[in-house]
Amino acid sequence: MFPQWPYLPFQAISLIGPFVVLVGYLLFRLALPRPIPGIPYNKHSAMRLLGDVPDMLRWQRERSEMLSFLTAQTTKLKSPIVQVFMRPFGRPCKSSINIAHLEAYDEWVAALCHASA
Repeated sequence: MFPQWPYLPFQAISLIGPFVVLVGYLLFRLALPRPIPGIPYNKHSAMRLLGDVPDMLRWQRERSEMLSFLTAQTTKLKSPIVQVFMRPFGRPCKSSINIAHLEAYDEWVAALCHASA
């Protein structure tokens, strides 16, 4: 019959190995962020398991705060609303800037400057 020792582990690995790789790949694809169509996002973040988390941590390390990261993303993507991927298997977070609020603030500052001059 067939010898059991040197051939059995190789046969088992050759049969089980591709299955394990396929399941791992499918789990990886399932864990990737799924962007909402029509809302801008970082393309490279959508292909990472941790999404925008590494970029946000780098931002925090350089600037000692995280909130302006969201504002920077809206500026970078040239859109008042963007998607930010913060966790695997999760839905994207949406970040937006209220443009009307910023314009009102600019008008208020301009009015203060003219009133004090």
